Formats: sequence, C-alpha cells, structure tokens
Amino acid sequence: MKKLSNYLFLLLAFTSLVSCDLINGEPDEELTEQQVIAETLVGTWSVSSINVQGNNVLDVFGNFSVTFTADEALTSGSISVSGDAVPNTDAKLIGTSSASNWTFDGSSLTALVVNNIDGNASNFTATLNGDTELTLTFSYVAPTARLQGLVGDYVVVLTK
Repeated sequence: MKKLSNYLFLLLAFTSLVSCDLINGEPDEELTEQQVIAETLVGTWSVSSINVQGNNVLDVFGNFSVTFTADEALTSGSISVSGDAVPNTDAKLIGTSSASNWTFDGSSLTALVVNNIDGNASNFTATLNGDTELTLTFSYVAPTARLQGLVGDYVVVLTK
C-alpha cells in the first residue's frame, strides 16, 4: 500500500507541474536566426574603426555610433546614428531621423533595408561577430562635388 501511495504522490506532483506549465502559457517558441540576430543588434554600438576604400577615416568620424531597437516580433526596428556629420558641411553620411527604421532584406541574415534616412548611404549590411562586435557596411554617393572625397564603400566596425 505504501508503494502505491508513493506512486500516486509522484503522479500527482507530475500532474501539478504539467498543469502549471499549461496555465502559464505555452513554452517559448524557438527564435528564428533573424530574430536571434535582431535581439543581439538591440543597443548602442560605438565605432572602433571606420574605413572607406581601404583608408582609415576614424579621425573624421571618431564619435560614430549606431543605436538599434527592435519590435516585439524581432523582425524590424528603429535605427539612429550619431557622429556621422561630415565636418565643415551640413551633410551626414547616413542622416537618421526619428522615422528611420530597419528591417531584414527578405530572408537575409546580414542585408538590412534602412528607410527614412536623410544622407546618401545605401546597400547596408550588418554582420555580427559574436555578441559584442558588429561590422556595418554601406555605400556612399556624394550629392555635390564638395563631398566627392567621401564617396565609396564604408566598412565600420562597432563594439557594444
């Protein structure tokens, strides 16, 4: 009889645990690769190097930083960039505003579509190297002859 009561106790304990899980909701679903990347992108990233066409321009844009947020679904969010002002001009490389946002380009794990920017940057990619290093690449086309020296493909390494 004692053996039977032990089994009943274990069965009751197990049933209680299972029912508590059901009451608290379904277990968390597995995140997609894009959602994991989005989760890691969230936060402020500070520049550690910035190169254009192989030339180091860290002294020009040494305060460059990027802040990402993500929506609840971890599929898109806002982006803000600071420190991207071109010296002695009113131009910016990327030129984000409060309406600037990002999303993945289709099923890509690196290509980002960045919308509502005032600058002349395009073709964004963001590649994570672990949780604390991000390489952001983009192309810049100059709207005026005065900014021709900035034209090129940028590789910006940021850390969190």
